[in-house]
Amino acid sequence: MTISVLVHGQEDYKGIINYYDYISDYINKPKKKDTTCIAEINKAKKDIENGKIVFCSPVGFLFGMLRFEDELKEVVESYGLEFKIDLISDFRFEGQTQGCYGAYMTQYIENKFGKNFREKIYNEADSLYIVNVISKNKVVDYWDCDIGPHILGEKTERNYTKTLYIDSLQIPIDCSMTILMDINFIIELDKLSCFK
Repeated sequence: MTISVLVHGQEDYKGIINYYDYISDYINKPKKKDTTCIAEINKAKKDIENGKIVFCSPVGFLFGMLRFEDELKEVVESYGLEFKIDLISDFRFEGQTQGCYGAYMTQYIENKFGKNFREKIYNEADSLYIVNVISKNKVVDYWDCDIGPHILGEKTERNYTKTLYIDSLQIPIDCSMTILMDINFIIELDKLSCFK
C-alpha cells in the first residue's frame, strides 16, 4: 500500500494584482443586459461619492488566498483606504460579469495613486508578513512558503508529490479501511528556508 502526498508553496500573486485588467475597458461601457456588472459599478460610484475608496482583493475557488491578508488590510488602511475581499464565484451566469466593483475601484485608485500602486501595496504587505513571521516567531504553513517543500538536495518544484510505502513504515494499519490524514511539518524559522 502507498500514500501519495501533494504539497506546494505560495503562488506568485501577479495574477491577483492584475486580476481586474481583463474587464478594465468593459466597465466603462458594460452591456445593458449585464445587470450584475452595472449594479456593482453603481455601488462603487456611490461609495466613492460618499468618500469610501475600497481596495479590493479578488478571492475565488483555488485562487486569491494570500498569506499576508492581515498585513494587506493594515497596509491598505495606512493609505486611508478600506479593504475588501472580492469573492468571485466559479459559477457564472451567462451575460453577467463579476468583479466590476473591484475593477471600478481599482481604476479609480490607479488614477489617484498611479498604475503600479496595487503591486506596491501587495509587496509592502508581503514584506510586512515576513517581518511579522520573524519578529513574532509565527508558524508558517507549507503553502505560505515561497519555495515549495522538497527533499534536501533535490530540485524545488511548484507542486511536489511524495509517496510513502506503508509496508516499510512498520505501523500497524488495517489496509482494508480507508485512512485520511493531515500531516503538517514545522519549518525552522531560524533558517528561513522557505523564503526567497
